[in-house]
Amino acid sequence: MYVEPSAARFTIGGRKSGEEVVAMILECKHVWDYISGYLDDSLSPETKESVQRHLEHCEICSAILDSTRNIIILTADDRIFELPVGFSKRLHARLAQEMNGNSREPDQD
Repeated sequence: MYVEPSAARFTIGGRKSGEEVVAMILECKHVWDYISGYLDDSLSPETKESVQRHLEHCEICSAILDSTRNIIILTADDRIFELPVGFSKRLHARLAQEMNGNSREPDQD
């Protein structure tokens, strides 16, 4: 069965005898709202389970989760890197060229 990438189907709660199981859909946009809480482990157990089930089947949301986790790790790193002299000027020149559709290398200083 194919499931749209924007939604994963899952069941909430257990099945009791004679009780119908309700299938719920958790869309990607909802998972994105929960990413921070998921990483902080501050979601309710039910929401956390729903997000986990969605992540098991959705490569896009899993990639967003991994990227967010990596950004947190990188921004929490307190190391400082020295950039080469003139780097900022060359970067801005290159960005301006790319935005103007010109891919010629910037002049070297």
